[in-house]
Amino acid sequence: MNTISINLLPFDTALKQKKQRKFRLVQVISTSIFIVLVFLASGAVSLRILQSQDIKKIQTEVKAHENDITAQKDKESGVLVLKSRLDIISKYIGKVSKQVSNYKFISEETPESVDVSSISVENNGSMRISVLATNSQALDGFIEGLISTEASVIFSKVEIETLSRGRDATYRANLRLVSK
Repeated sequence: MNTISINLLPFDTALKQKKQRKFRLVQVISTSIFIVLVFLASGAVSLRILQSQDIKKIQTEVKAHENDITAQKDKESGVLVLKSRLDIISKYIGKVSKQVSNYKFISEETPESVDVSSISVENNGSMRISVLATNSQALDGFIEGLISTEASVIFSKVEIETLSRGRDATYRANLRLVSK
């Protein structure tokens, strides 16, 4: 089934037309490739722009969250300090120290006729007291109160460091109370 074709064009013209067809085909292919490349490039650029906007938005959100975290860290450290202080305070509130109970005992047991000049309480609960009394009976009563059975529960020893009578007829005594 071979067909016979007769070409009446000169050989040079047929060759030119063949070259022109090949050239047009190459032009169409290259143009379509160029259009596809331009489309892909514009798509890539638009994606890049959209992604850069999203990235900038995410970065600002991350910075805001970092600032929030930093602020929360400051608050957390403050809360931890307050919590530790509250723990210490609750320990002291729930438990009466030796020094406080000894001071309360002395303040309750001191008669009105005896003036306490100074009280110093040591860490172990021992105390040094300077007292003034207008008469010797009041001072004797105060010292007897310190060696009573009620006081012997708190103090193991009562020492009179100094005892003197002034020109103004007042008795002065410095006492040392050793806590149990």
